[in-house]
Amino acid sequence: MPRLFAPAPLPRPRLAAQAGLWTAVAVFLGAALSRLLSFSGNTFSDLSFSLFWPPAGIGFALVWRYGLPGLWPLALGLGAWSLLSYHQEPLVAALAIIASCTGPAVGARVLRRLLRARPTAMPERRSGVRDLLAFYRVEVGIAAPLSALIGTLGFKLGGLFPASSALDVFLAYWLVDAIGGILFAPALLTLWQENIRPRRWLATLDRPTLAAAASIALALTLLAWNGANDYATALAYLYFPAIAACAMRREAATTGLTLIATAILILSAKAFATMDAQALRFAIFQTALVLLVAAAFGQILQAIAADRRAAYRKLARQAELDNVTDCLNERGFLTAMEHSRRERARRRDGRGLFILGVENLESAGHLVGLATIADFERELAARLRAEDDLSAVARLQPGVFAALLPFGSPAAVEEAFLRVEAGFRRGPLHLAGNGTALRLQPLRAGLYVPAHAQETLDEILIALREALSEAALKPDRRVLPEPVSRHQADTRRAHARRIEAVRAALGEGRIRLLAQPLVANRPLPSDAPPHHDFEVLVRVLDEGGNVIPMPEVIAALAQRPLALELDRAVIEAAFAHFAAHPEQLARVGKCALNLTGASLSDPDMLPFIRDRLRAHGLPTAPFAFEITESQAILNDQAASDLLLGLKALGCRIALDDFGTGLATYDYLKRFPVDYVKIDGAFVKDLESSPVDREIVASIVRVAHRLGVGTVAEFVHNAGVLHWVTDLEVGYSQGYALAPPRPLAELLAGPPVGLPAVPVAGA
Repeated sequence: MPRLFAPAPLPRPRLAAQAGLWTAVAVFLGAALSRLLSFSGNTFSDLSFSLFWPPAGIGFALVWRYGLPGLWPLALGLGAWSLLSYHQEPLVAALAIIASCTGPAVGARVLRRLLRARPTAMPERRSGVRDLLAFYRVEVGIAAPLSALIGTLGFKLGGLFPASSALDVFLAYWLVDAIGGILFAPALLTLWQENIRPRRWLATLDRPTLAAAASIALALTLLAWNGANDYATALAYLYFPAIAACAMRREAATTGLTLIATAILILSAKAFATMDAQALRFAIFQTALVLLVAAAFGQILQAIAADRRAAYRKLARQAELDNVTDCLNERGFLTAMEHSRRERARRRDGRGLFILGVENLESAGHLVGLATIADFERELAARLRAEDDLSAVARLQPGVFAALLPFGSPAAVEEAFLRVEAGFRRGPLHLAGNGTALRLQPLRAGLYVPAHAQETLDEILIALREALSEAALKPDRRVLPEPVSRHQADTRRAHARRIEAVRAALGEGRIRLLAQPLVANRPLPSDAPPHHDFEVLVRVLDEGGNVIPMPEVIAALAQRPLALELDRAVIEAAFAHFAAHPEQLARVGKCALNLTGASLSDPDMLPFIRDRLRAHGLPTAPFAFEITESQAILNDQAASDLLLGLKALGCRIALDDFGTGLATYDYLKRFPVDYVKIDGAFVKDLESSPVDREIVASIVRVAHRLGVGTVAEFVHNAGVLHWVTDLEVGYSQGYALAPPRPLAELLAGPPVGLPAVPVAGA
């Protein structure tokens, strides 16, 4: 059941004259119906008394929806009915009108104040059930007694029901007024709220519940005619499960109308089936009370079901929202795309997609702080939501936002795309925090989804991500909307298959360890024993024993669990090799093992390394661990704890790919680094690039000042080897010295030294 009685902050709607007249007709018909469905006998003289009073519920709903101006249709309808029913007792007619207007007016006002007085600090405690229970208290405790008091006064002053005490009349009036209020007010408010027209009311009824009520009424009548009144009364309780089934299965409007129809059916059957006039009073009151409780029971069940559905919808909505920016997440964006696809099919028109990415945003987190990154993304999301041409803005991952573009032709979608991305093409985005200022480059890409597109939503989203990856390779960092391509989806699926191949290989231990020497650029002292310095490299094998290309392996390592699994597999394999060949370990000076960014952020990596060293009985001094400076470290504290723990064990720390990331010198300050490996991007062109020579020289100067060793990567020919030696880089690694070889093969031979005669590298 919707929140029918929640006080709305908006002004109440105005009751139009035509609608008011029709409502007055409904009030008249409701009062006339109650006159037809009435009981009589010597208890109440020769006059009839209504079984229920619909104007009580209609009046409450009118005042709740329209305020006091809503009373005029009620007064008009009751006035017409009273003139026909009590034309000989004008005082009775006048007090009947006053009673039917006063109770709902006072009750609605009290209920509104009661609900507004509730604390709003805990909105989760506001529910349809609580509002409904408050309505029952007000209707049964205030509105119905007040109407009954005025109506009883009118009956007694008019001389009606002389054989009955005022208390009997008051209780009867109270009961029928409460039944009318509880049956009709929630149903009418639901119909108005859901905008169900009167011509659809019959179609809204729940037919199985009507059939069950008709069966109960028929059986009740037959039992009463045969003198089995006790069984007939017990049979009326079968109304409860029938109403419960309807309330749990159907919507509020259906439940409300079905309650009215079935209650009238059963109450009328009980009244007309009771032949004994002396027993009529008790039987009717008993059945009326059963129906009153059943109606409240059904409405409460309906409200509980509605609150539960609302809670599920809220949870589902929260599951589709990003917790940083309050935009949609990927799941929510897929839902929005599904709605868009249905609309696209209906309109037979195409739809556009827009994606915006910010390069290096994750890597910037440890420089400016995660709070600054979150604020930056919230501001970016607000900018995107403010764009008129964008809808359903979503944050797919840190620094990547997607949105829907308008419907239309490819040209119309491209025009909208250009309007949106115009605000991002003027230059980089600025990010500042923790005393650091960064300039981040936005990437923009679009996609056009034709009306006849057969691709799945996942395939379309994959194509959109591929377009963003393509934008990173463009000089202007953008890709204009192009029709979605099946080829892109096929490419992505092939990539997924390669990831699964790497996962399977790691699970089955199909890896091969290689080693590439690190060679000192200056001759070692003559008394120094020969030893091997090298970096351990890994090759992953497919099911046939063939090497999986490294680009595919690197792409797969974007999956954090795979990166962790590979690091652990390499560490375990290297430790196991040296445990089996201690004579080789005795000739190792430095064995460098790589740790990915995922391992640096893993709090279980240090215990793993410590446990494996102890399990294999290995010393720690020969081992060094290289961290990749170009990868993002997601947890600075975990990384610092890991590296400090490795240093405490006696291992060495190297900073790989030095110079390529955002934190080049910051890492030197924060982490206990023993040596840096200068990235090959600055080494390979030393022969021809004075700029690269100056960069390498500056790195060497800083490293020497900090007491940190240096290694030049990608030394691929004699000329480069000459320059790194001249620039006083400590060690060289590359094909000019030795290619990677199987670990056992490298350790079986003598240590690799500088070539006697410079040779050209491969």
